[in-house]
Amino acid sequence: MTLPLFFIHPPKSCGTTVRTFFDLNLGSDQFSDFMRHRPRWNDCRSKFTGTKFGGGHLSFGYHRVLKMAVDYTTILREPLARQISHFHYARSGKNGEVTRGVPVSLTEAGVMRGDISINEWVSESYDDLNLFTKMVSGHPNPDTTSLQVAKNNLRAHFLTVGTCEDMSSYFLRLCATGGLQMPFFVEANRAHPKPLASPVSEAAKCKFLETNRLDVELYREASTLIAQDEQSYGPAFADALEQVKQIQRQINSMPNPHVHDSFSFGFNDEHLAQVRTFIKDCNLDAIQHFLTQAREAKYHEKADLYEGHVDGILDGVVRGWALNFTHPAEAVHLKVVCGDRVVATGRTGEQRADVLAAGYDTPTSGFSISLPKNALSSKEDLHVLIEGTSNRFPSSGPWRLGWHLA
Repeated sequence: MTLPLFFIHPPKSCGTTVRTFFDLNLGSDQFSDFMRHRPRWNDCRSKFTGTKFGGGHLSFGYHRVLKMAVDYTTILREPLARQISHFHYARSGKNGEVTRGVPVSLTEAGVMRGDISINEWVSESYDDLNLFTKMVSGHPNPDTTSLQVAKNNLRAHFLTVGTCEDMSSYFLRLCATGGLQMPFFVEANRAHPKPLASPVSEAAKCKFLETNRLDVELYREASTLIAQDEQSYGPAFADALEQVKQIQRQINSMPNPHVHDSFSFGFNDEHLAQVRTFIKDCNLDAIQHFLTQAREAKYHEKADLYEGHVDGILDGVVRGWALNFTHPAEAVHLKVVCGDRVVATGRTGEQRADVLAAGYDTPTSGFSISLPKNALSSKEDLHVLIEGTSNRFPSSGPWRLGWHLA
């Protein structure tokens, strides 16, 4: 089953350049940007369902908002380099686009006025704290548990992950898994730095790396996954990647009107059309050989995506609803855990008209699970989990003596 591909776009991590990859492959206005089209969200979701490609500055878990199964993808950047890039971006007035109406945060405005130095920006992590971990885990206030969740998500739910330091590898692997043909890009929205009076101090760098150690570790994990992915494809990948990089160097040498432009006001498609024409005239034999081989050899099967809710515990029975976005017709098997002990099991299958009316496709998502008396009298927390996984959905716990503690 081919699922829609949702791109998580961390700010100042080459995401606008990633957008040119999608535009080259799909044509203009085929990628559904859920931030840009926020006033017309339903239209954007409808387009996403049709084109199967979209995303935005949004975190893992957006499938719950969309109420559909998706494959995720994202691109990360060396955390300190991203932080410094954002400073230069803010200092330039977002490459001049602030004068055209692009909004700025209070800290970005402080940088523009000269009130915040590069050392203050870096040492205080003004461009958010552990942003990658926050977005990949879906936890708004990330901690060490969030880091493990983010690592698990990369392995279980992300079709492809890349880094800004090797975008050609990312796009080639994304073509192999996402069904696209042209692993190329046009550089866009690159920060236009102004000269600094002094470089970033070592003290500021050290403080940043310490306070953002979750992102440093997640970036390291992503790099490990990428190396494993590349190795799994065998020699054909290396041959194709070399051909991609040769062609990309030629694309990079072409005059580029978008190098400092974001997609906030839309790209002029004329340059992208020229790049498409150039690509089609190139020798793509090694690339096509790899893509054919990769698609025939394996399919990147990912873990199922779930949603649900615990309504409450009454008369010794825990009730709620759960569904499998990836396989909506299948019953969801559940377990109730008290501390580290499984005290009861159950499955969905009851009618829930309210869930169906809310826009979910599964009419029999309800469950009722009887609990043993010792579970209700225990001082340990109760959690409802999906059988065979460590997944739990919002409002699944903790519960104690019939009360929801979260």
